[in-house]
Amino acid sequence: MLTPKQAELLRYLYARQEEGVEISPSYDEMRGAMGLKSKCGIHRLIVCLEERGYVERIPGRARAIRVIAGPNGRPQRPVTAQDLKDIVARLCVQEGPEVAIAALADASARVAALFLSVEGNA
Repeated sequence: MLTPKQAELLRYLYARQEEGVEISPSYDEMRGAMGLKSKCGIHRLIVCLEERGYVERIPGRARAIRVIAGPNGRPQRPVTAQDLKDIVARLCVQEGPEVAIAALADASARVAALFLSVEGNA
């Protein structure tokens, strides 16, 4: 489930991609389109979208964000172990190990809750 701001950013990125614009918008362009006051908020939204499998960054290219799931759909591909390793490594570098550990704990709790609800144990 996406927050309203995450969904809004995803729709914005999706529309740009559908228009055939090859270069992703800058954080400042996204900030302006979203009506936010800081680019830090955009960074957090992108990280959340990436963690949920809606967007991915293209390594080795600046401003390269690819939408891999539509704004109203689920991620088009499953999250792999390598995806998780990349996200944790990026979080450690960008936010610090404490944030990465907290994100892993939160993700683990969500996966456990999902598993229990699917199994009928919740």
